[in-house]
Amino acid sequence: MNFVNPRHVGINSKNVFLTGNIKHIIVIESLEKTDGINFTGESLYNDVIKRRIDFTHKFHKVNSKKDFIELMKYYQVNAEYLNDGIVFHFEIHGDEDKNGLILANGEILKWGEISDLLRPINITTCNKLFLTLGVC
Repeated sequence: MNFVNPRHVGINSKNVFLTGNIKHIIVIESLEKTDGINFTGESLYNDVIKRRIDFTHKFHKVNSKKDFIELMKYYQVNAEYLNDGIVFHFEIHGDEDKNGLILANGEILKWGEISDLLRPINITTCNKLFLTLGVC
């Protein structure tokens, strides 16, 4: 099994090419309790990131829109300390109408709200914010 160095994220040029130095990985999960054993963000964090990553990483579970907004505001304030490249990985459900993401308590977080929360972090980190989504 080959393991890609997470400091240099990339996809081959036949698809899309994206590279960047990453020194911080933040996994944010908001899945319903009915998802039960399939808490994929927590599994990803505990089974891969926590065991193999030798730089800053953190796992957060959020239940509501209020929780998500508070967490993003925390990262807005602290983004200056994460300016070496940061990945936010969201494990969450998508809205059937493609209007945004559905949080564990059923609230919708619209795409415009998400970009408004992420924009200050991206500005502070000089465009070194990367976003990955594990969304159904």
